[in-house]
Amino acid sequence: MCWFSHDLEPYAFKALLKRRVLLAWMLFGSVSPDVFTKFFIESGWIPVQQHRGVGLGVTHTLFFGLLVSALIYTALRGRMGRSYAGRAALSFLAGQWSHVLLDSLDSVGLMALFPLSTRLYPVGLWSYAAQLGHWGDLYVFYHSPALLIETAAFVAAWIEARTFLTARSFAGLAEEEGLGRLLDPGRWRLLYTLYFYYLVASLRLPAWIYRVWFAYSPSTEALSLASRNALHNVFANTVAVAAALAVILGTLAYGLYRLAAEAGAGAPAVILTGGALLALIALGVESEPLMAALSTLTAVATAYTLTYAIGQGEGSGASI
Repeated sequence: MCWFSHDLEPYAFKALLKRRVLLAWMLFGSVSPDVFTKFFIESGWIPVQQHRGVGLGVTHTLFFGLLVSALIYTALRGRMGRSYAGRAALSFLAGQWSHVLLDSLDSVGLMALFPLSTRLYPVGLWSYAAQLGHWGDLYVFYHSPALLIETAAFVAAWIEARTFLTARSFAGLAEEEGLGRLLDPGRWRLLYTLYFYYLVASLRLPAWIYRVWFAYSPSTEALSLASRNALHNVFANTVAVAAALAVILGTLAYGLYRLAAEAGAGAPAVILTGGALLALIALGVESEPLMAALSTLTAVATAYTLTYAIGQGEGSGASI
C-alpha cells in the first residue's frame, strides 16, 4: 500500500495538468477506495486482510472506477453539460485508478481484473507489511522504491502549494472547476478549509521517514520483509534517505517562500505551526486513526459538496 501518495497525487496532477483535471473530483476518486475502510482498519476494527480481497476490496479495482465514473457522467451530463461531466468523470477515474495502481505495487496486490477474476495481482516492488502495525509497515515501506514515489508526490504537490493554501487562489480554483458557480461561498470555503488541512497534514511525511530510519527498532520480521524489496540495497542506504529528506525540506522551504510572497507571513506561520504539531503526533503516536478520520471526513465532505453541486445544477443545462 501507499501512504501520502494517495493524498498528494490529486494536488500533484492538478499542479502539473492545470485545467485538464478537476481537483475536487480527482481527490474524491483518489480517496474513494479507502473511504469506508481506512479509519476502521487503522483503529483495528477491520482486519487488514479484508482491505483488498472479495467484499471490501471491490473498491480497489479498475472496475469500480469505471462504474462510478459512468455514474458521475450520467448524473452530470444533462445538468452541467457534457464537457464538464466528461472532465469530472475522467478526473474521478484518474484519481481512483492511480490509487489502484499504487496499491498494486506491493507483494499482495489487488483484484485488478474483478469481476472477471478475484485473483490478487501484485507487482512486488515492496513487501506488504500491514500485519506488522503502523511503524513496522512504514519501516518496510520506506526501505523500498516507495521512498522515491512519496518524495516525488510531495515535491509535485508542494511546488504549487500556494494554489491550494490561500483563500484567494482557491476561490479562483473553485471558479475554474465550476464550483464557484454552483456553490454558495460558505460551502466552497468549507471545502477549502478541508483541503487546506488535508495538504498541511502531509507535513507528517518527513517526520515519518525520520522515525522509521533513525528512531525505530525494527523486528526481525520487518528486517526480513524489507530485505525482499526491489532495489533494497539502494533504498536501504542512508544516502538515499538523506537525499529524500533534503529534497522534501527544500521543496517545503521553496513552497512556503512562494506562499509568503503571495499571502503574506500569516499563512506560512499557520502551516509551520500545524506542521510542528503533526510532526509531534507522527513521532509520538503509534497508530493513525486520527489522520485516517481526517481522510474519511475530507472524502465524505467532498462527496456531499459535489452532490449538492449536482442538485443545484439540475435542470440548468449549464456548460462549464
